[in-house]
Amino acid sequence: MSPASDRRDASTGPAGEPDGAAQSDLNAQPNAPEGRWAVAAMAAVAILVALFLALWLLWLKPDPAPAGGALLTPAPADAAGAGMGTADGKGTGTDESRAQPAAVSRVWTRVLTAEDPFTFEPHAPVADGRTAVSPHGPDLAGTCHACHGEIVAEWSRGQHALAWIDEHYQASLADLRRPEACYGCHAPEPLHAPGRRFGTAPYVRDEQVEAWHFGVSCATCHLGADGETWLGPHGSENAPHPTARGESFVGSATNQLCIDCHRTDVGPVLGVAREYERSDLAATGVRCVDCHFAPVERASAPGSPVRVGRSHELLGPRDPHFLAQAFAPRVEALADGGVAVLIENRAGHRVPGLVGRELHFEATALDAAGVSAGRAEWTLGSSNPLQLGETRRFTLASTSAAERVRLRAHHAAPGWTTPVPFLDVELKIQR
Repeated sequence: MSPASDRRDASTGPAGEPDGAAQSDLNAQPNAPEGRWAVAAMAAVAILVALFLALWLLWLKPDPAPAGGALLTPAPADAAGAGMGTADGKGTGTDESRAQPAAVSRVWTRVLTAEDPFTFEPHAPVADGRTAVSPHGPDLAGTCHACHGEIVAEWSRGQHALAWIDEHYQASLADLRRPEACYGCHAPEPLHAPGRRFGTAPYVRDEQVEAWHFGVSCATCHLGADGETWLGPHGSENAPHPTARGESFVGSATNQLCIDCHRTDVGPVLGVAREYERSDLAATGVRCVDCHFAPVERASAPGSPVRVGRSHELLGPRDPHFLAQAFAPRVEALADGGVAVLIENRAGHRVPGLVGRELHFEATALDAAGVSAGRAEWTLGSSNPLQLGETRRFTLASTSAAERVRLRAHHAAPGWTTPVPFLDVELKIQR
């Protein structure tokens, strides 16, 4: 029905008679009370019909696009080939600043125990359409990039470099009552700034000194209190600028460079470092960098000695292989023929650590022929995370014919429209 016909229908009287005919009757009996009541009734009906049609048209109206444009659909984690398609149907081609589908499957297929070390591989974040490489690394060409090009390239691929320019972070600021509360950790001042003490969240830096788009920059961790000396685990007399060995780069003291921001609850971010602080992990020598930064042996700059250090490419749950290593699954046979699936948290904090991030597990008991003998599924989220050191037990009803359990897991995060698989293992049932 067209809007014009809607308006015509809305102007008819109770019996479908045009308003003009009703008006002529009133002219014939100008003083009749029933005539006035008829006009009032017809007007009321016309208003109700018009209101109904307006609501009906509003209901048919398509939903508006999300703020900031249509959401992008991530490619499957094991996709290969060309660049990922975008919301407008155009591919991103070879744009290296965007996450590309992995050339091989990133689903973890090896069963881990609590004692197994983390396996470090080249970072391969989910192809979710977000920026995966900071375009601002070359901007450091006259400073850090000139001598530390490999390190700057690593930094550019990590979330530290993307902290300020990340699309989801920028979009979330609009929903916060005090967005400036986030600035200090997404574009922080140097952590060794004069007068600043560890144990408190940093302030946002002066944008005239260093642009915010560098996120968590080289200066954030390495610039000394005098504003000239650059700190690290080793000093050098041959560097083109003053350097010194910084105590915050030695042993468990390195944790303080991470904790001041990662202990904070702001918006959807959960302060997972508080759990690490309350644990005995630091006392046993386990540090944040031991999981989140791969060890590497190299010279940090031309002319420097080759030493064992750390990559500057921050690893996180956006990489399926890294996420899968947070869990040590196993199974136990139950007396009633069922199976218990136990998931142990191998991370140094709760998992997941972000509001809106969900980890969905699906367990299927299989008999000798590979036929399903029972199935169960569950989801971990910010309201029921797997706590530090926790082993959670899930019961899977099955028959005694089950010989193994296939455990698969998918990761859903804010802004993703398709969950990404990260775990697919088989666990033998010992009866």
